[in-house]
Amino acid sequence: MALFEDVRVFITASQLSSQYVENLDDYLGKSLEVVVITAEPAKKKLVLSHRALEKEEAKKERQAKLDSVKVGDVLEGKVDSIKDYGAFIDLGDGISGLLHVSQISNQRVKNPAAVLKEGESIKVKVTGIKDGKISLSKKALEENVEQKDPSRGFKYVEKGVASTSLAGLLKDIKLD
Repeated sequence: MALFEDVRVFITASQLSSQYVENLDDYLGKSLEVVVITAEPAKKKLVLSHRALEKEEAKKERQAKLDSVKVGDVLEGKVDSIKDYGAFIDLGDGISGLLHVSQISNQRVKNPAAVLKEGESIKVKVTGIKDGKISLSKKALEENVEQKDPSRGFKYVEKGVASTSLAGLLKDIKLD
């Protein structure tokens, strides 16, 4: 606590830093940029925070890093954690994205842990960025050997003429 022009000024230990403060003596005699978080003019009391400024700065840095990532980017990342619904991929610089289970492979994947391991490096494609969240796809990087009809989800190969006449249905049947 300190007095400034007859007003009690106070910074709680939890408002000194966004990190845990082990020793308050480390802050004695230091100058800190602060913001007012509580003002009580009737009681001539101010509560200040340096932590709020650190959080705001971290938020700006995170947004700048997010702004550097664009939809369509192919990035290398490490599997940070695996959940039933997918895996979180650490893209570096404090940025991570979700690789949904449906985006892991062209093959059906029931359990992400069956095909991914924590700490594994993988390449992923950024498929979306919304509300600060990054959507990723590994499936988008797999080469599809068969060309699929996107409207039907299966390969269509025409082999002949379709017929429902009795003669058409019986034409390839051989009787002995």
